[in-house]
Amino acid sequence: MLYVMSTKKCNGACPFCDIQRNFLSTIEAEPDLKKFAKILENLYVRNLISKISITGGEPLLNPTRTSKLLDTIFGVNPEAKVDVTTNGSCLQNLSQLNQADKLATVHVSRHHYDTYRNNRIFGVFAANKAVLEVSAQKYPGKISLNCCLVPGYIDSPEMVEKYLDWAATIKDLKSAGFISLMDKNEFCRTGVVKEKEILDWIDSDPDNFNQDYLYDTNICQCRVWKRVPQNYRPFTAFWWRVDRLNLPYCRQLVFTADSRLMVNFSEIAEISF
Repeated sequence: MLYVMSTKKCNGACPFCDIQRNFLSTIEAEPDLKKFAKILENLYVRNLISKISITGGEPLLNPTRTSKLLDTIFGVNPEAKVDVTTNGSCLQNLSQLNQADKLATVHVSRHHYDTYRNNRIFGVFAANKAVLEVSAQKYPGKISLNCCLVPGYIDSPEMVEKYLDWAATIKDLKSAGFISLMDKNEFCRTGVVKEKEILDWIDSDPDNFNQDYLYDTNICQCRVWKRVPQNYRPFTAFWWRVDRLNLPYCRQLVFTADSRLMVNFSEIAEISF
């Protein structure tokens, strides 16, 4: 996986995020697209990229900047598998992206089915259900909802079930699921939910089928399954738990907003090209 930070700017203020973001008024230099293309060519030749994730900051704050990165990616590899991750506040800008139809997935962070409570987490007005429905209809099978498990919000089997049943009413949704908070800061360390109870419900609920367990040593403990709730549309559900990557080797490559190729988001080391 190659992560590409379109920008460090973000209009959100999620308490569980540790990426150092710039103020919205900060002027960012344009990405070095020639350097980016050279890096992509090198990594593809060496078979070191399976997927690219466009992230930030909030990449839809500046669709022109993000479009330049997408044009470069698909210029190097027309068959590239590319995702975009957004907080949904600028979801309407998705249609302004060049090559938007080529995206594999648009990950929309959505931490509660109730829009008011979702906005409280972000500290910004995010997409309401109507906007999500329009986007899913325009890009069928591409919109995925990512919900962090946060105490006081979605934090129990009952709340997980309500969230999934709400998501299932959105036509043409690709998937919806849950992400455990990583040990990023004090909020994450103290904001622990009873994950075992949630996982036990996932295992036992009769509307959950065909679970695929995805374990990567002791780092990733994830699962994907089909949910076929009564009176709702079937769709793909997931649960992700990824531990902090405090490792003596590289598990993440990140092309930063200031055009550096770094090892991991914590910027352990820069790779020269």
